[in-house]
Amino acid sequence: MNCNFNAAIKQYAYNELLSHPDDSVRIKSERELCTLYGISRPTVRKALAELEQEGVLIIRHGSGAFTNPAAAKYRQNPNWRRTVGILFGFGNSLVFDSYSWEVVHGAQQILEQNGMVVLPLLQLAGTDDKATEEILRLQLDAVLWLHPDAGRLEVIQRLEAEGLPVVCVGRDPGNFPGTVMYNYRECGRNLARHFLKHGQRNPLLAADGRQTVYQELVRGFEEEMEKAGNVFESRQLLLNLDSLEEDIRRLHEENTEFDGIFVFAQLIWKVEEIFDRCCQKGFFRTKHPVVVYALRYGWRESAYLDINSICLGNLAGEYLEARIRGIPYCGTLRPVAQVIENCSKEKSTKRGE
Repeated sequence: MNCNFNAAIKQYAYNELLSHPDDSVRIKSERELCTLYGISRPTVRKALAELEQEGVLIIRHGSGAFTNPAAAKYRQNPNWRRTVGILFGFGNSLVFDSYSWEVVHGAQQILEQNGMVVLPLLQLAGTDDKATEEILRLQLDAVLWLHPDAGRLEVIQRLEAEGLPVVCVGRDPGNFPGTVMYNYRECGRNLARHFLKHGQRNPLLAADGRQTVYQELVRGFEEEMEKAGNVFESRQLLLNLDSLEEDIRRLHEENTEFDGIFVFAQLIWKVEEIFDRCCQKGFFRTKHPVVVYALRYGWRESAYLDINSICLGNLAGEYLEARIRGIPYCGTLRPVAQVIENCSKEKSTKRGE
């Protein structure tokens, strides 16, 4: 492609963008640009594709190419404040665990590389109406919300309606499209492969069945088990913490035995206590949980699903940066976690290196 033609087309698009900074206006058609510059249509299409990738244009198939007002704001004022606020959960606690800090760190890496100021600790108070007012009063350019509860969905929707981009991380508050999270269905498949590899065909899954992500994980787990020809009874799935001990007792009375256990990490402290009591009572034969959200360490040297939270933060930062600039995001928002077979072996190997 002739670089002079490429520069000319880009300059034309920039001029249209800055001439109408608050509006999305349609630029000349491909045919008109071909006639104007005396070049072929593939050459024009390549230039327009680059402009779309840069966020200058929004291409609507069947309608044409339009300027992107968000890019006008971004380009017209190089000193434009781009401040990102990071919230966690309900916003009423500033005590973060290592998972949360690593997600924040991963997002900061991307956002700060793109010249943005990150405020990682924002605390909300009051009702949803007051929470919305608090965030808008800060005059942020975007919000990164870690593990938002469904009760905050209305706040998020109001912020979006006010033109403030919001990206949720780790938990979908309720069919919110701007959510970056793990592919729990594939995680469930990985978990099933781990149990099958070790001859464990009747594991117990301790998780909250009311959560959609757990249901997705179990769906993938069941698919992989069925693929291996294993008949898995659904009553062993999604046992709730509130009734876990009674559920284990009931399954024991029905002579249902287990050869492995899966636990979500945020439940591990309470679940371990229940497991110890149930094990002493002879309710199951083994207690080696695979711990999700255990990052890069296991529970008492058990196997675990490796959740790379820094990678999750990087993806969230990339996605949010694209939303701020008003450009399409071409990456994936659903990374996959893998089962790490033996934590102690991994650690000893690293020490040996």
